[in-house]
Amino acid sequence: MKISGSGHVVPILLAGLGFALASGQSFGKDPSPGLQDEAPSPAEDPQNDATVEAAEEHIAALREQLNMVRREHGPNGQALIAVLSELADAELAIGEKEYAAVRLERVVELIRQHEGRYTQSLMIPLLRLANIYMDSGQFERAISQLRYAQHLTHRRDGVYSLDQVALIEELARAFLGQDQSDEAQREMRLAFDLSRRVHGEDSLEHVPGMMRFAAWFRLAGEDRKARRLYLRSIERLEQANGPEHYSLIEPLTHLASTASRMGYYRAEREAALIRADHILNRQPGADTEDKAASAVRIGDFYTRLRQADDAELHYQRAWEILAASDDPRLDHSKIFSRPVVLNFPYSMLPDTRRGLIIHQDEVDVTYELDINADGKVTRVELVDHNGPTSLNRTLRKNAFALRFRPRIHDGQPVATDGYRMTESIRLESPVTRSLFMEQLREEMKRLATILRVTGRVR
Repeated sequence: MKISGSGHVVPILLAGLGFALASGQSFGKDPSPGLQDEAPSPAEDPQNDATVEAAEEHIAALREQLNMVRREHGPNGQALIAVLSELADAELAIGEKEYAAVRLERVVELIRQHEGRYTQSLMIPLLRLANIYMDSGQFERAISQLRYAQHLTHRRDGVYSLDQVALIEELARAFLGQDQSDEAQREMRLAFDLSRRVHGEDSLEHVPGMMRFAAWFRLAGEDRKARRLYLRSIERLEQANGPEHYSLIEPLTHLASTASRMGYYRAEREAALIRADHILNRQPGADTEDKAASAVRIGDFYTRLRQADDAELHYQRAWEILAASDDPRLDHSKIFSRPVVLNFPYSMLPDTRRGLIIHQDEVDVTYELDINADGKVTRVELVDHNGPTSLNRTLRKNAFALRFRPRIHDGQPVATDGYRMTESIRLESPVTRSLFMEQLREEMKRLATILRVTGRVR
């Protein structure tokens, strides 16, 4: 497939290659658990074995074809490009990313050799390579491919093309993967300013840019800024489309989730969820899964607030929506067959070993929990963990603070005993007592010098 010079090729390609940057979509996982988070994976389907076997046979045939083309056209023949590209796609489909990367690197090399360094034909293999490198944590290599693709779009459409936005956002994700948060922030600001420059501050077309930037702020932990952008997005959409347009559902849902992470704005969160649910259910032909998920989100909201009766009403509504569906994917008995954790009250814990706090060390903890019908943990047993025994009390305390969406049977929340879950908890960054005291002494010396210079200490 050769890329044309038309306007919005890059965002379409990125979406097709698995990049999570559709308009307004958040970076990373939404903190609100999804409806099917606990449903069985498709990989468990026995029919999947036959699919994998067929894919492997297809790959074997393509490799044989590749050898034939090499013999006929030589090791650098242009005809190799199409076969290598198809083989990379097939290998990616069954998860053989390392092999696929080798094929795509060779595709890029051959295209440059036959069509030049700046041909638009390079765009697809560059983006596929970037995707593989991102997935495998090779962020520096992903950045290199994305920069190359960005340069191609500059040459084709100029610096201020909207095609830049999706590439810039992927660059931000890559920089974040390298813990270069300042670089990531700079890229996201560039994408936001580019959208605003092209569309205008008050334009409806700028709303996706605001939504993406809000998602970025959520990822960076700046929920106040995210909330302001979601509110601005809602205001623009209301002005353009009216107060009950379906386009409001997404920003309202994200607004409720963002405010929830902030721990306040309860009335705003409740109003946003109920309004989104109302708009969704007024849409003709609204998706069954979307309607059930909307009801579950409201139920989860009330569960977090310990309003069990209100939560039960919405969980029951979700159950009934799914029970009326004949879609085999939406088996309500499986989707609600186990509890789903709604909050993690910890992000880091201190490690008291030898008086040290170890950088990015992690404790893997397996709990056995009893959870009542209100989603509250009533019993905690530490089955196993690889941390020091000094953490036991804190780990138990945090487990008791967990809140769950309860298991649901026949539309009613029910208790679950002996539920096992394993979590990894990161410990705090490196500081030793001696290093702390050394830093404290240096700071005291610096302050004393300042005070002498200003004449406040004689």
